[in-house]
Amino acid sequence: MKVSRGDGGIRVRLGAPEADTLASLVADLVSALHPDGLDTSDPVYRRLYPDGYQDNPEAADAFRSLTEQSLREERLGRAEQCLAELAAAGSGRGKLDVTLDQAAAERWLRVLNDMRLAIGTRIGITEDDDFDFRPDGPDAMPRAIYAYLTGVQDALVRAQLP
Repeated sequence: MKVSRGDGGIRVRLGAPEADTLASLVADLVSALHPDGLDTSDPVYRRLYPDGYQDNPEAADAFRSLTEQSLREERLGRAEQCLAELAAAGSGRGKLDVTLDQAAAERWLRVLNDMRLAIGTRIGITEDDDFDFRPDGPDAMPRAIYAYLTGVQDALVRAQLP
């Protein structure tokens, strides 16, 4: 992957296998964001749709009923747009180029963050995690994916800096 800034916006160049992998990850997020995509007891569901009031279960339920649908629709719309942008990307010599204006770059950052939240929750990453990657560990693949998404997110942020 190569991310660069130009007159037309931010260009993200992906190899075809990398683009396929990224599209698959975004598609997994889209599936999870559908109304029946996650069980309400799933920690990922709780992370994507947090309680507004942890000390008051009734208030927490009321808060969630007011916010969950709009959060879901916003997240789902962003993820579906990213999928469409990947699908529409022109390819040349096994590479795909996605050009992002400011709004699209922000959308991609939010989708990458949602994917990182979901994967990080699934594998138990916390703010205090030292991210000790072990290639032979039982969660090596999701940790590698998490690290990859973090790298993509970092590259997009850096491309936006003046």
